[in-house]
Amino acid sequence: MLAVLWYRLPAVVYAAALYWASSKSRLPLPRWGLGFEDKIVHALAFGLLAWLVFRALSLPRPIVSRVVAVAALLCFAYALSDEWHQSYVPGRTFDLWDLCADAAGIALVLGFEGVRARATRSNG
Repeated sequence: MLAVLWYRLPAVVYAAALYWASSKSRLPLPRWGLGFEDKIVHALAFGLLAWLVFRALSLPRPIVSRVVAVAALLCFAYALSDEWHQSYVPGRTFDLWDLCADAAGIALVLGFEGVRARATRSNG
């Protein structure tokens, strides 16, 4: 039971933190002079969510491709609901490019984790 909490609770807490952040009209963003810093933040934020969800679903030794698929579906659904939620927050909107950045972060992390997990299991 403790192991389940150890693996699953961080994903739930982080998802709640993303919801809280989406409820704010303005959030401080880094200014690197690129013009797309917010997209980088979206990719990183949802990449971390994807890693936490992958980790949460990886108990005990599941089929990796199934875990990647389920994690991708859950995270993308959450990203979509996050953008929809933001459309009701004053000063925020539904942004398709933010959703694309979320999806890119999710895909990069889960792609890496899928390859890493398969390599680890075939070597061990």
